[in-house]
Amino acid sequence: MSEIITRIRNADLPEIMQILTDQQARQADVIVPAGSIGYERGNLVIQDNEGTQVLTDDGVLSVAGSYRPTTVGDETMAGRLDAQGGFIKAMRDRGRYDVIDGVFNALLHGGGTDLAAQTAWELEHMSDAATVAPAFPEFPPFGKKIMLRLLKGDPGEEGVLRAALSDRYRIMDNLTVLLAVMEGIQRAGVNAIPSNFDLSDRKLYGRFEVPELAMMAPHLLEGYRSPFDGIGREKRAGEDRPGFRFRPEQGGGWSPEAALRAAEREGQGYKPGEEPVVWAGFVVSNSDVGGGSRLLVPQIRIRVCKNGLTLLAESDRRVHLGGEQGEGVIWSGETQEKELALITAQARDLVATWMTPEWFGAQVREIEGLAGVPVPEPEPVIRAVATAVKFTKADTEGILRHFMRAGQFTSGGVANAVSSYSQTIEDADNAAALDAKAIPAMKAAAKAAA
Repeated sequence: MSEIITRIRNADLPEIMQILTDQQARQADVIVPAGSIGYERGNLVIQDNEGTQVLTDDGVLSVAGSYRPTTVGDETMAGRLDAQGGFIKAMRDRGRYDVIDGVFNALLHGGGTDLAAQTAWELEHMSDAATVAPAFPEFPPFGKKIMLRLLKGDPGEEGVLRAALSDRYRIMDNLTVLLAVMEGIQRAGVNAIPSNFDLSDRKLYGRFEVPELAMMAPHLLEGYRSPFDGIGREKRAGEDRPGFRFRPEQGGGWSPEAALRAAEREGQGYKPGEEPVVWAGFVVSNSDVGGGSRLLVPQIRIRVCKNGLTLLAESDRRVHLGGEQGEGVIWSGETQEKELALITAQARDLVATWMTPEWFGAQVREIEGLAGVPVPEPEPVIRAVATAVKFTKADTEGILRHFMRAGQFTSGGVANAVSSYSQTIEDADNAAALDAKAIPAMKAAAKAAA
């Protein structure tokens, strides 16, 4: 029996490729009527009939069996059936699989007349001839077909329900998109090195860095100490799993001569190995379960602890790769080939545009102009930032802890605390959302501390 992995944090390229390749081998997408599926002990159960068979290159594949829903599997099934996703999640968290079964089965298969209730009413009112019996309603079964995104289990083992979607949903798998983007990077002629990768039930996040494109950022990094070093250090999410391989920082591998040249270009003088250097990078994200568009976003990578600071005005730099991703079109082989070609071409053009000294330099200078505001009273400033940027209470406490440990009491230190704390969060989607708030948090900190 081999485990079906649907979530991982801080994986390297070989690790994420192995997971995505395994998913693609197990993948089965089937469009079924509501009568062919049901729920038992919280799992989706698919009947064995002609409607639950998939034609593959190797012949006919039956998808009959039991499937454990992911978080998105529950959410999307609830969405298709007009159920309350929050209620289903609460029942799942409490282990009330009987309630989940009852709700989903009733919505899938409909409900007949409540004979027990009608009989009880008739017995109570049988002497009252003038009383009209109430009409107990009948509910029809779900009348539409549902597309199930499945991962088949090993023989005799349960599989995974990744999503329940419209039968006209566009499918573009994570592995396919990642390979198309990597081809675009290669065509751009940029030496972009794969960094770390995250996979959630909802999305894939792939980070790349270009250490050859470096600049000085003294305000952003002045006095910064990595929270991941020393006694009592913070731990990155995924660090405790067997086989964890967090790739060494590219910046730490620079020769003293190369680092000095980077410093000299900025007119700064630092000891070899102590230069406040940042370099360019970018993030690609994709959802193949209905969780949003494919995006490419530029980043700044920091040599000290490999934080990923999303660039200033990041919302203006989020570029949607390919066409609009949504319902309404069934992919044909020719359509998918055209879409992949578009993704590759866009990735090539964007990387070639962003990864230049002129473009990257302008972003770093803009951030440097905001990063040096002193923050002498960290707690009230960070709590003001939390209100402005909408951090949760738990995130606020974690960011404050990272800020104090790093010892960089500036607005830039707030941004660094956000992006280092995000590396400790197990949920990849929450971590990515925090990364996107690092620069807005720096701007809010500069305003609050002024």
